[in-house]
Formats: sequence, structure tokens, C-alpha cells
Amino acid sequence: MLVFWRIVAGIGVGAASMLSPLYIAEISPAAIRGKMVSINQLTVVIGILLAYFSNYILADVENNWRWMFTSGGSGIALFPVRLLRPESPRWC
Repeated sequence: MLVFWRIVAGIGVGAASMLSPLYIAEISPAAIRGKMVSINQLTVVIGILLAYFSNYILADVENNWRWMFTSGGSGIALFPVRLLRPESPRWC
């Protein structure tokens, strides 16, 4: 089960890594398009940094791998929010 869900998480992260900048580039005005995509990359790097810090804090906790793995599931809460996004202008 652990391997299966790790694969599912990897596919989700891979898809988000490709689709997020694409969507941002499509909906951003041309004057700030590069800035918006750069901010997306900055938030990804900050998220990775926070993951390292949280894993460092959890390093001495019993069954720490379970807490570390479970903390990645918080992204599931963002799934319904995708319905609130506006459509891309290219596909309207």
C-alpha cells in the first residue's frame, strides 16, 4: 500500500508541476506573465523547505515516517478548490 500511494503521490506532484505554470501562463496578462510563473516556482521551493523543516522536527517522534507521509495528504483538501478556478481564456 505504501508503494502504491507513493506512486499516486508522485503522479499528482508531476502533473501539478507541469499544469500549474501552464495555467498561470495562460491566465496572466502578458506584462506580468514571467513574474507570476516565477512566483509559482518560489512557492514550490518554499514548500520543499518547509517539508524539510517539518521532517527535521518529526525526526525524533515515534512512528515518524507515518506523520511525515500523512502530512503530504493535506493537499487532498485543495482538490475541491479546483472547481472554483476560472476557465483558461484559450479554452472558453
